[in-house]
Amino acid sequence: KKKNFAKALECYEAAFKLSPQNAALLLNQSAVHFEAGDFELAVKKANEAVDCARCADKPSDYTFYGKAYARVANSLVKLDRLEEAVKFYNKSLTENRNAETLTRLRDTERLILERAKAALYNPELAEASRNEGNVHFKEGRFVEAVTSYSEAIRRDEKDPRAYSNRAACYLKLAAIPEGLKDCDRAIQLDPKFIRAYIRKAAL
Repeated sequence: KKKNFAKALECYEAAFKLSPQNAALLLNQSAVHFEAGDFELAVKKANEAVDCARCADKPSDYTFYGKAYARVANSLVKLDRLEEAVKFYNKSLTENRNAETLTRLRDTERLILERAKAALYNPELAEASRNEGNVHFKEGRFVEAVTSYSEAIRRDEKDPRAYSNRAACYLKLAAIPEGLKDCDRAIQLDPKFIRAYIRKAAL
């Protein structure tokens, strides 16, 4: 509590030598490393705590494992190893359904998704895919046009034109709910986009 991490580790390590089946002492060491910013060591000690708990004469209860896996996950987030962190958050929740852990899992999954979208973002490729979709549409290849417009949306999800164009394809394919959804999205992005209103009316 006084942030004297070196002394805290010294005490926990000495205690563990006296009580080598006490997995909580290893998890305490993990907590010290986490607070000190040594996240690799925090992961290592938390995993050691799990192994120790499972091998002890009296195994720890599920809440201990949930806490240990959450510590691993929190450390992995700090190390920017988000996909691994998600795995350990799920392991933690399997052991112990905890609201804070669930929130952190969802936050981490959201961050992964945001990064994936950011990596895909490319307005030039989006425009190329939209133009490709226009060619397919004019030639009556509506399924292929949907694929091209969908790729344009993946590359730039803020451009209302691709949604409107895809809605026109859905109209041709009699996929009315999907078309209406795309029109609504286009209008949400640009309330002054007249073509989206016209296509919604047609649907």
